[in-house]
Amino acid sequence: MQLISLIFIYWFASTPIAAIFPADQIITGTNRIALSISGGEESIPTTEQLQLARSIGITLLEVDHPTHIREIRVPGFYFLLNSPFWYYTPHQLEDTDKLIHEIEFHYRSSAALNGNSIAAISLFNYPDDRSGRFHRGLTVISDSLSSLIGKPFYYRSAHSNIPPIPDGLSFIVSTVYVSQVPDTLHSPVIQFRPSHNTPESVASLQTVLNRLLEFENSIIILPADWFFERLSAQPDIAIIFSAHTRGEEIILPLPDDDDGMPDPNLSVILLFLIFAAFVIHYRYQPTYPFFIVRYFFNHPFFVADIMENRLRNLIPGIIMLLKHSALNGLFFCCLGIYFISETGWKWLTDFYPAIFFQPIPEFTLFIAGTLLAILVHFLSLVWIFLLNKSLKSPGQVIHLYSWPLSLNLVFVSLLVLLVQIDAAIVWVLLLSSLSVIVWFTSYNVAAIDSARFLYKYIALNIFLTVGVHFLFIVSLILFLFFTPSIFEPLYWLIMIP
Repeated sequence: MQLISLIFIYWFASTPIAAIFPADQIITGTNRIALSISGGEESIPTTEQLQLARSIGITLLEVDHPTHIREIRVPGFYFLLNSPFWYYTPHQLEDTDKLIHEIEFHYRSSAALNGNSIAAISLFNYPDDRSGRFHRGLTVISDSLSSLIGKPFYYRSAHSNIPPIPDGLSFIVSTVYVSQVPDTLHSPVIQFRPSHNTPESVASLQTVLNRLLEFENSIIILPADWFFERLSAQPDIAIIFSAHTRGEEIILPLPDDDDGMPDPNLSVILLFLIFAAFVIHYRYQPTYPFFIVRYFFNHPFFVADIMENRLRNLIPGIIMLLKHSALNGLFFCCLGIYFISETGWKWLTDFYPAIFFQPIPEFTLFIAGTLLAILVHFLSLVWIFLLNKSLKSPGQVIHLYSWPLSLNLVFVSLLVLLVQIDAAIVWVLLLSSLSVIVWFTSYNVAAIDSARFLYKYIALNIFLTVGVHFLFIVSLILFLFFTPSIFEPLYWLIMIP
C-alpha cells in the first residue's frame, strides 16, 4: 500500500496543478476548493469560518497581501499569493526589471511571515493575454524570477478559454462568469465569479463543479466572502461542497432569498428627462418648429434669415446646445453599457473610485460626455466667430451650428433602444457613427455657410475652419491609435469579458 501511495504521489506531482501542493497534502484528494480573500483586514474570515472551511476539506487560500497571511492563525492552510498587477497590457510589460523587482519584493514580504505555506505565486491578474507580445514579455519575467524564487508561477486570465500555458508558468487560472458558463471547461483551474443574482450564481456553480470532475485534478477558486455568506444562509451545503472534494457529483439547493430591487436603468431615465426638455422647448418656443423645418428643407433661406439677424433670440440655439450636450453624455453612457463588461466596470471603480462611483458608474460617462460636448461646442463657436468678420453677433454662429444637432435626438434615442435589447454590434456601430457624423457635419456646414458671406478670403476661411477641424480630428485619432499607453488600456477595457 505504501508503494502504491508513493507511485500516486509521483504521478500526481508531475502534473502542473499538483506542483503547488506539498507531498503530504497530495493524497487527500484531487478536486479542490480554494477561497480568495481580497480587501483589507476586515475581509479576512474569522477563526470559526476558517475552521469550518478546513472541516469541508478546504486547505488553499488565495490572498492579496502579506498581512492576510499574518492574520490567518488557523494552521493547515496553504496560500496562493495573488499579484498586485491588474489589467496589464503588453506595453506595460516592457519595463521588465521593475516588474521583476516588485514581484520579488511582494513575495519576500509574504515569505518572511510564512514562506513554507506559500504554494504558488500569481504574476498578473486579468492581463491582455490574447497578445503575443504579452506572452513574450511574460516568459522573460518568469524565466528571470525562477532563479530568484523557487515557487510555481501562474496568472489569472479574464477568459474562460485560456491560451496555451507559456514557458515558465505552471498553470493559468481561467475565469468563469455566471452568464457565460462554457459547455466545455478549458482549464482545470477555475476562478468562479458569482453575480448579484444569487440563485443564478448557485445554479451556475453547480454546473461548473460537476464539469470540473471531468479533469483528473482540479481547483475552483471562490470569493471567500460570498462562500461564507452562502454557508451562513444554507448551512447544509457544507456537506455538498465536501462531497465535491471527494470527487462526487453534486446538486446544490437553490436559495429562496430575493436579491432586492434591480439597479436603475440609467440610460432610459436620462432619455426620458431629455425628451421632457425637448417637449417643453417645443411647446414654449414658437419659433422652434418653424426654423427646424426651414433648416432642413429650405436651408438657403434659413442661412439668409440668420445672417440678416431675423432670429435674434439666442434661447432656442442655447437650449439645443445644452440638449445635445446631454445627448452626447447619454451617447457615452450607452456605449459604456454596451461595450464595457462587469469586469471592466470593476476595473474602473477599483482604480478610480473617486470618479467612477457605485452603484451606477455609468453616470460618470454621462457627466464626462456632457462636459466634453459643452467644451467642444464653446471652442467650435469661438473659432468660427473669430475667423469670420461677416458674423456680427455670437447668436448667428450659435444658430448656424446648433440646429442640425437636433437630429441626434433621433439617433441617440434609437441607440438607447438597441442597447436595451442588446442588439447586434453592427447596428450599434451604425447609429454611433451617424451620431458622430451629425456632430462633425454641423460644425463644417456652419463654417461653410458663414464663409459664403465673406467678401474675400473665402477659401482661406474654409481651410482655417473646416480644414483645420478635419486635420485635428484625424491627428487626434492617429495619436490615440499609435500611443500604446492610451490605446492598449482602452482596447482591453472594451475587450475584457
